[in-house]
Amino acid sequence: MKGTSIKGILAAAIAMSLAVTVAGCGKTGEQATASTAGESTAAASTEAAAKPSALRIITWSNQSSVDAINELSKKYMEKYPNVKVDMSVVDTDNYPTLQRTRLQANDVDIVTMGGGFVGEKVDWAPGAVPEWQQLIDSGVFTELTNQPWVANWSTGAKAGTYKGKVYAISTGANATTGIFYNKKLFDEQGLKLPETWAEFEQLCAELKARNITPMTCGGQDQWPYQMLVNDVMAGLDIDYTTYAKGLWTGEKKFNDADGLKVFERMEFINNNMEKNFMSIPYSAVISRFVSGKAAMLPDGAWQAGEITKANKDFQFGYFPMPGTNKGVNFQGKFDLFFAVNDKSENKDNALNLLAMLSDKESYTAFVNKVGFIPTMDGVNITNEFLASLLPYTSNLKNSWELEYRIPVGVGQYAQNKGFNPQFLKSAGGSINTIQELADLTQKDFEKAAAANKSK
Repeated sequence: MKGTSIKGILAAAIAMSLAVTVAGCGKTGEQATASTAGESTAAASTEAAAKPSALRIITWSNQSSVDAINELSKKYMEKYPNVKVDMSVVDTDNYPTLQRTRLQANDVDIVTMGGGFVGEKVDWAPGAVPEWQQLIDSGVFTELTNQPWVANWSTGAKAGTYKGKVYAISTGANATTGIFYNKKLFDEQGLKLPETWAEFEQLCAELKARNITPMTCGGQDQWPYQMLVNDVMAGLDIDYTTYAKGLWTGEKKFNDADGLKVFERMEFINNNMEKNFMSIPYSAVISRFVSGKAAMLPDGAWQAGEITKANKDFQFGYFPMPGTNKGVNFQGKFDLFFAVNDKSENKDNALNLLAMLSDKESYTAFVNKVGFIPTMDGVNITNEFLASLLPYTSNLKNSWELEYRIPVGVGQYAQNKGFNPQFLKSAGGSINTIQELADLTQKDFEKAAAANKSK
């Protein structure tokens, strides 16, 4: 991409669909909170931290991660009181725009990202280049490979590697394909956790027979409901790269047996949600769950902290969405990446923040606060809920959405994660059958993929 300006790259990217996946977000406007950064190393000068200066961080409104960043910043401020940071926080929908505009204006020092370095352009899926790839290719992010503290990270640095070089650090991983359940209710009703899809169907039937709503979901925000496609895909024992490529080559189709199975299971989920679940805002779903409106809440593991905040006495557990066979583990994504704006005048301060975060003591406090699966080895996990997940997440596999290649210009039916069951009548849409929706989805995909290949 030589000869292309950073501003040109960013402006072009505005027309694209940004593959940033963030989680647990509210609906707030941009807000500023004070925080700061860093611990000096041989690669990050302490002289910069000794001078009055600023450090600007942008992120999205997941409360636990915002709290963790603020605590890290407070620790740095105590060490380097001359460095002040303004952390801008916006909701999920507005974060891509904030990221683009602040980078384009060179008005940010540390950028957080939620989806990580996935979906790199491949020959078999011509079309859009992911925005993260454009930003790195155009020199926006500082290469971190030779920073001495990078060696402290295990999967945290690996997840932020592109073409053999480290450009970002993942501060943790998230399990996204699980279901929270009301332990007290399950115990009182004598219910067992399901290990297969057939057992899951039976569980929902038993709950409905006892006039208990099986599940709830913050469908109004769309993405919490869309995550359920990942849950269902996880239970089909599919190699996602092969499956995604097959959609482009024609070896797989949205209306073949596997595709129809996804739609079929999503319709079952629709029929076992609380009424009008697509009108429930994500900000309200925790209170509905802890107040007993439903027995289960399919959601990402990050919601554990919010459940406890809502009711510290509420007893809950978390299990993987079952699949056809036993033994389905959690899937998810590496999360909350920290990248440094290479054009920043405060780059030393930004690198100092990452150096402090890379210290095991600092990171231990950070990861327990935010509730992530650690991306650094040897961390002492004191978060009881997080500790309960670790046996099932040692080899956390990326979820389906991180492999699906969306053709540029694709129609509404094949957008997002490819499967969009919100169009079914069971979710308040207008389409009667899964076959009809599957056919429309395949038609949308084929048309857009063919147009991409012809360019």
